[in-house]
Amino acid sequence: MTFLLAGHETTALALSWALYLLSQTAGAEEKRHEEVDRMLAGRLPSIFDLPSLTFVDSVIKETMRLYPPARSVARTAIADFELEGHRIPAGANIVMSQWIMHRNLRFFSEPEEFDPDRWGSSTCQNLPRFAYFPFEGGPRQCIGASFATTEAVLILATIARRCQLVSLEKMPVLQVPSLTLRPKDPIRMRIEPRS
Repeated sequence: MTFLLAGHETTALALSWALYLLSQTAGAEEKRHEEVDRMLAGRLPSIFDLPSLTFVDSVIKETMRLYPPARSVARTAIADFELEGHRIPAGANIVMSQWIMHRNLRFFSEPEEFDPDRWGSSTCQNLPRFAYFPFEGGPRQCIGASFATTEAVLILATIARRCQLVSLEKMPVLQVPSLTLRPKDPIRMRIEPRS
């Protein structure tokens, strides 16, 4: 049940943010269309196309860097430990924020910018563990991580085959941090067929 419910909303949010970011970033939408046209030649994508849809995959990674569906995660310490000179007692609640870590200048240059191309760099391919963790990590990593990524890439490629979405927003979309990171208001977009 968790797999079905959690996978629906979080993937839908990631796709909403991805389409919004693509519509706001010069050249990114065109690059997605070029890759989809070249790799799919008009046919529907399948799981076998995932290795060749590298830019679309990078769009999803970059979207989840900037707008992780879960903004932060909390854990309870099961034993006393020390972290950077601070004693953390057993039973303490610890919050780890993807929102903050994914914007850390130590790991991401121009951290506020939407730049899917950064995922082709050696820097992002060799990030330290937990510098990027949209699906949490360790033994409690999201059970649907690979399914959600696969689903999002295939949906984004499918949409790109025939249309593009153009943002109708004049102002930046505001976020509401709750259990998931959602837009405050619906993201208004116009669907335009591709010629």
